[in-house]
Amino acid sequence: MGMINQIKKLDAKKSGLHIVTDKELDAIHHTLLDMLKDLITVFEKYDIGWSLSGGSIIGAVRHKGFIPWDDDIDIFMTRANFEKFCKVFHKELGKSYKLRLPGEKGYLMHFPTIEKRGTEIKQVQSTDEVQGLFIDVFILENAPDNGLVRKIHGLASTAYLAIDSFVRTNACKKNLLKYGKSDPALIQAVKLRCALSRLFWFHSMENWMLRSDKCFSVYKNIKSKYVVCPSGGAHYFGEIFRRDCMEPTVSVDFEGIKVNIPCNSDYYLRKRYGKDYMIIPDEDKRERHAYVKLSL
Repeated sequence: MGMINQIKKLDAKKSGLHIVTDKELDAIHHTLLDMLKDLITVFEKYDIGWSLSGGSIIGAVRHKGFIPWDDDIDIFMTRANFEKFCKVFHKELGKSYKLRLPGEKGYLMHFPTIEKRGTEIKQVQSTDEVQGLFIDVFILENAPDNGLVRKIHGLASTAYLAIDSFVRTNACKKNLLKYGKSDPALIQAVKLRCALSRLFWFHSMENWMLRSDKCFSVYKNIKSKYVVCPSGGAHYFGEIFRRDCMEPTVSVDFEGIKVNIPCNSDYYLRKRYGKDYMIIPDEDKRERHAYVKLSL
């Protein structure tokens, strides 16, 4: 089981975590929507392609907005569009936002995030560095057309993800051990990953994240039959999609604004979440988010 899923199973009260209230969740939604509006303004100004990603697409299709109990927004961009975005980010958004990139000092992830300055969210899997409320950017890479080469690329990408998990856990072990002490299985998983991280001492955590990003983006054929999101939650082999189902995007309603989603969102959501993605889960199966600290 992945570290994030194990953390989600923590008993927040026993762990001393702050459980997000309904009022705070409304405030998170309002802030994230404002962030998305700012991004869309830049995307449209510079003709930068993008779409919602992951559960945010379920929200758009099923609820015409946020999944009511969810607390994030994820977006897709192709590598070419993301590189175009990076060139204009600081000029257009640098005063209000931070763009965090794999390889940046102290940054824990193998995919980019856009953080809002003046906000703070501290997660269980964190160091002492301050992180702002964020939108995750998942890059759709070109997947090799040759099946064997695609498998090799997938295995290499998956290996990098495993190493990333080891070294990230080691960097965050202080908070993971502190807030995970009520869950023996989590503590055991943390200790195992920390032990395995010692095998990869010859590069820094940040360097491993950068190497992962470079591995993900190695194929440059922008007309390949498939695209892949190696950094996604289902990892490489669960995130391969037909390009003609992802591009072009279509515009739909989301909390009163227009957003982009893949042209065949049903294909994407069935492949990623299964055929029952339109069924609203029972209340006891909905995630209730908890943080070490939350300040908007």
